[in-house]
Amino acid sequence: MILTNVTYIGYWVYNGVVYQRNHEAIVDEETFWYVFNRLSSFTIDGKENVERMTKVRFRREDSREVPALLKECIESTDPKLPVYVQFKNANVAYYFIQADTRPVESDFRSIQVAILDTLYSEKLLAHLRDSQEYEHYQTFLQRRTNERTQKQKRLQEQRTQLMDECKGLRASLRKPTLTDTVREALETDLAVLLDDLTTIEAALSELTKGENFVSLDEYHMLLTKLAPQWEKLRLEKRKMLVQATTKRVIFEPLTPHFVRVTFEWENPTWGTDSAIIWRKRGGTPEYTDKEDHIVRTHYPKADRKELLSLLPNRSWNAIIHRGVELRVKRQRRSEPSGMPDFLSLHDYEFALEAGLEPQSLQMETQVIWSSPKCCLQRQR
Repeated sequence: MILTNVTYIGYWVYNGVVYQRNHEAIVDEETFWYVFNRLSSFTIDGKENVERMTKVRFRREDSREVPALLKECIESTDPKLPVYVQFKNANVAYYFIQADTRPVESDFRSIQVAILDTLYSEKLLAHLRDSQEYEHYQTFLQRRTNERTQKQKRLQEQRTQLMDECKGLRASLRKPTLTDTVREALETDLAVLLDDLTTIEAALSELTKGENFVSLDEYHMLLTKLAPQWEKLRLEKRKMLVQATTKRVIFEPLTPHFVRVTFEWENPTWGTDSAIIWRKRGGTPEYTDKEDHIVRTHYPKADRKELLSLLPNRSWNAIIHRGVELRVKRQRRSEPSGMPDFLSLHDYEFALEAGLEPQSLQMETQVIWSSPKCCLQRQR
């Protein structure tokens, strides 16, 4: 893998022996080791890489391994509710939030792994291929480097001044003619200066370590080389790239048919991407006893708008279907409600708030990016 291949820093490995400075490096070592320690499971001599950054995720003991790209970094908006990954009907994988014992297939707090992984991959590759964005990154990098250099220069000047003052005080303290009062005053001044000098040294030491993105110029260049190879990479290799580029993915169910996903990136110039996803095949939990009581009591004679208000997570089509299942007959003609029959009241209200045309929500999946520069709609 390019990101962990020591050949790029002039190393050569042959028969288990590592040869340094075998040829000219094309990547500086600071950049390479930063990336290597984030991605590689083993050191160059085959030992476990204890410096590798990993994230602990929740996993259900009774679930088999699911090929989900974002399993290690996806979260819900509630820290107490982790996002699990599980198969539905033995063949379709879902990310889902489950706060109780309801089955995943009956809970609208879920989204197909294939839909979300594809959406994420397209956005990641778009960032990697965006040359203008890379130029922005270079500008950002230069500005932050200049700021760090200027701050370092100021601290060094302050350190030099403090060291000169300390030197002068020490010279004065060596004079044998000093009175006790003057000596005590000079020693107090020296102690204050030494304390200030310690603070300056600590600030310089911290500044010397630098920030991660200071060395990300060539790191980003390496990542761009992976974009054309994305489809050929094995899942585990893709996951390593996800971990290296992504802080977290936030999954937020909104209504039975709408969810929001947010991608927070490690690269400071990528910012955050957020999208609202409409799913024609949404879902709600199984009918509760309270909901069934509402259907039995109100479905025969209540106005359609009243029923939709009493069951705000159920579409008119779903209410009709439930009435048939419960063998409850409709005894009045249903007046138009002004809402599409396939939307619940919560779906309809959210669509209006988001500026969407409810009647246009007919395709299987529709994605609306909230980022101004990435505002688009995509059909599946």
